[in-house]
Amino acid sequence: TPCEHSFPTRRSSDLGALCLIAGYQLSPPPLAVLAWYPVSNILHPTYAAPVTFPYHIDYSEVSSFLSPTAPTVSSAPAEVDFATMVATGRTRACFWTIQEGRVVELAVGSDDPAILNKFVAKELVGASTPPTVIIHGTNDLMVPIETSIELEGALKTKGVPVLLIKRSEERRVGKECSQG
Repeated sequence: TPCEHSFPTRRSSDLGALCLIAGYQLSPPPLAVLAWYPVSNILHPTYAAPVTFPYHIDYSEVSSFLSPTAPTVSSAPAEVDFATMVATGRTRACFWTIQEGRVVELAVGSDDPAILNKFVAKELVGASTPPTVIIHGTNDLMVPIETSIELEGALKTKGVPVLLIKRSEERRVGKECSQG
């Protein structure tokens, strides 16, 4: 089938590494590598509770990114120094929504369970989901590892071959691959 060798991943940094590994190591190579990052379970309490960052982000710093007239960006690189968690640009706006505990409200705009479940990966998997590799950092400060563990369990329940790789390294895989 066309999706026989698709391998969804969790983090954009790991996505680049997985693409390289899959392209060179698998035969035949996968037809697609998809990112399920950043939110594989928008109902996880992490996305509804305010979070205290080492610094406060004022709404005035990010309002231009959150305005209904702001340009739509379907994919943009993270603008954050992960060592200090200091973010700029759109990523700072994302951090503000986390700081304020407004991720669900601003990202989805609804509290209807039928709509919210469309943002819960474990609710979307089925027997036709392709074999899946999930890569998740155990030190991930933004997306709880529990969301990947839940997704792994849902995939196993549906009979989907799944491998959860927990990475404890402080380094970001994508940077390593792009540097060498």
